[in-house]
Amino acid sequence: MHLQQVLLEVKDVERSKQFYTKTLGFKLLYDFSPEYLAVGTPNKLQIGFYPAKSGRAPPASKGRPAAMEFEVDSVDTWYNRLKKKGVRFVQKPKNEWGEREARFLDPDGFRLAISGPIPKRLA
Repeated sequence: MHLQQVLLEVKDVERSKQFYTKTLGFKLLYDFSPEYLAVGTPNKLQIGFYPAKSGRAPPASKGRPAAMEFEVDSVDTWYNRLKKKGVRFVQKPKNEWGEREARFLDPDGFRLAISGPIPKRLA
């Protein structure tokens, strides 16, 4: 059994499309905007987006504790790259649980992280 897709209820499908494709660099797989779209990560995980029925997605931190973590080769390089693209991090890179990690939010408040090996100079 393999995880194939994660579905996210969002306020604005187009805004999510821009963030996940332009900012994070994921590939657009399906675009049936404004009803649904999906992006693909380099390791073939599909992330699908559909609009909240009320037009307003509930806060991600309230009742939706799930988060996604993306593995990268250098957290510090990706941290700087994403900061330049306007990503606001809620946690700067730090060593934790045997890896280096930095945390940020997507436009709807979903918790995301980048993680990778601890550089030898920081170990």
